[in-house]
Amino acid sequence: MNDNDLRVVKTRENIEAVFLDLLDKEDFSRITVTQIVKACRISKGTFYYHYKDKFDLAEKMLRRQFARYEELVRAVESREENVPVDIPALTSLAESIAEDYRSLSSIHTRDFDAKKELMGFLQQRFLEHMQGDADSSPKHSYQVSRMLASIIVTEVEMIIAGEAEPGDQFIESIGELERYLAKIDLRTI
Repeated sequence: MNDNDLRVVKTRENIEAVFLDLLDKEDFSRITVTQIVKACRISKGTFYYHYKDKFDLAEKMLRRQFARYEELVRAVESREENVPVDIPALTSLAESIAEDYRSLSSIHTRDFDAKKELMGFLQQRFLEHMQGDADSSPKHSYQVSRMLASIIVTEVEMIIAGEAEPGDQFIESIGELERYLAKIDLRTI
């Protein structure tokens, strides 16, 4: 069967929707392929046509989400001179990730950790962006890209936990951080 066949696409969408629903209700480690196929009303053979196991399902879903985030990361690049990051675009990135990532963020296995995958993905994209920026210091690019990724992941976690509202609060917090950093002498810390 063709992977673009409507029946194949609909089956894959059904499997993924059921998987997300199950993740909202219980821990990843407790979810089984049997639960997924039963809730989808498909055979195990159909599941295994699309995925090797639940880990493959989770990884493929995360990879597709990361591909969607790729465009959002590019939007973070500011169009204004002397402004390295577009804060509203950074806010949109955090909001979009929080919406999609809520269920998948609970996936932690011996070989796969959704949070580490997201951090690595964001850090790599910010690093690539910074390496293309003539004003960016190659000496500090790795560290700054990691800091930006950490800020986004922290905001996503706070939104998911209900500790922060997406939008203006994030922009205000970034402004507060900027004011704080401008006031302190980091050499004395």
